Amino acid sequence: IQQNIKRPVGLGMLILFPILLILILGQALSGIFSAGQVALDMKIGYYSEEKGRLYDGFRMFLKQRDELEITGEETVSISAGEDKTRQGEYQAFIILYEQQKHCELVLNSNSGVQAGIVEGLLSRFFDRFHFYNLVVRYAPGAIDSVLTEKETDFVSHSALHASRQPRAIDYFGITILTMSILYSAFLGSHGVIKEKTIKTLSRIYTAPVTKMQFLLGTCLGTLCQVLIQLAALFLVGNYILDIYYG
Repeated sequence: IQQNIKRPVGLGMLILFPILLILILGQALSGIFSAGQVALDMKIGYYSEEKGRLYDGFRMFLKQRDELEITGEETVSISAGEDKTRQGEYQAFIILYEQQKHCELVLNSNSGVQAGIVEGLLSRFFDRFHFYNLVVRYAPGAIDSVLTEKETDFVSHSALHASRQPRAIDYFGITILTMSILYSAFLGSHGVIKEKTIKTLSRIYTAPVTKMQFLLGTCLGTLCQVLIQLAALFLVGNYILDIYYG
């Protein structure tokens, strides 16, 4: 135990290196974890041979998605839209079929999460579109009031800690603290292997020390060293770096 604690350089590196790593990663990746509404910044193409209700409704639906920064662009042909999607200019390409009242979705292989968002938006659009068609068919006099009715949001969002949004330094502070705990297991096993590697294990056994005493001493020394490191990381993170541990 005394041997592990009396090495100030090694113990200082175990404390300073994780703190510097938290600071560097927290500053470098702070923009990724910035709070606020996330803009999708998506560009999708669409094409329709006929200009009817489906075409007009889809264009109106795209205008209502401006707050998500989803840009829609009409193409001159299906092949032109597919080429731009293949080249990565569009995240998705939509072909509208006016007569059949459905569409075909062509996705970019690199769209990832954005492809799922486009599919969800299309499902929402067609649900509303078919609802409006039913209103026109069975109650045409009510279509104006239905179209002008403000869309109701049935889900309200709230956060338990709305005033405290997680930052990049919070994520990395907790992650590195957890990794330091896992690193202690490596230090404990390394202490035994080191004694065997430098050929001092046989000389230790010549002393009046049992194998259990040697093992417990190595583990306790490592445990004290790790506890000092974790305590220093927690105090610096909590009171100086203002890391939110939850």
